[in-house]
Amino acid sequence: MMRLRSNVMAVLALCRLSNLPTVVSNVLVGVAIGAGIDNELATNTIVVLAVAMCLLYAGGMALNDVLDAAYDAIHANHRPIPSGRISRRSALVVTIVCLAGGVGLTSLASPRAAAGAAVLVACIIVYNRWHKVTAIAAIAMGLCRGLIYVTAAVAVAWPPGPIEVAVPAVGLALYIILLTVIARSEHDDTPSPARWLVIWMIVAGVLTLVVPWRGMGAETAVFMCMFIGWVIWASVAAYATPPRIGASVLGWLAGISLLDAMLLSSWGQTEMASLAGLCFLCTLVLHRFILGT
Repeated sequence: MMRLRSNVMAVLALCRLSNLPTVVSNVLVGVAIGAGIDNELATNTIVVLAVAMCLLYAGGMALNDVLDAAYDAIHANHRPIPSGRISRRSALVVTIVCLAGGVGLTSLASPRAAAGAAVLVACIIVYNRWHKVTAIAAIAMGLCRGLIYVTAAVAVAWPPGPIEVAVPAVGLALYIILLTVIARSEHDDTPSPARWLVIWMIVAGVLTLVVPWRGMGAETAVFMCMFIGWVIWASVAAYATPPRIGASVLGWLAGISLLDAMLLSSWGQTEMASLAGLCFLCTLVLHRFILGT
């Protein structure tokens, strides 16, 4: 029983389970974009897409550890593969199962969304293959997140409004790109100039609201203040001596759900915004048990 529990925990750590609530909130935004603010959202579609996107994310994280096993053995030996909790071969199996399952479930939710899932998988592979080689690979990571919005929107409506889906997707992608560039210095003990990209992370998030059919009500303003305040608060660790970039990255990752809540509230999706806020809290709690980086 203890061995089984250890194996399960190793797989959950491999897949970065603690970050999955942020993927769920991304799906809520994508479905809301596709359905439109005046239409009822299909619960079944949300559930299937959320599971599918979580599988793709988990597969991407597992692939990251498979390809970075040698690097992690030196710089991050707490991770499942270098710590011996799971073999590299087993991690590769988890990768294939998750990625294939994610694409398959997306196809069940909507055949037309399968193309989006396939492109997402391609971006996952590109990022994991080259992120240690060049910072430009961060663009692929940003596209991975932005494509969750697009894929979920396409799953419930075709064609989705080009501006309505493009602006939030680009905003989220920029936020993730900047976060990823800063995270590259996670294992450095010296301050990185990239920390100053935090302010642009905030700008990228707030600019997602710049779409004609969105409003700025009191609830949206509250979520915006929470998002900005949280990103700033999470940045404190990055400016400590020595800098703790990893701690800040965890905070910035959790902030994704606050960004989603801000978007959903601006469309009048109060219940969905509350769920996104709950995803934020779940991410914080899960980070206490399973590292998200």
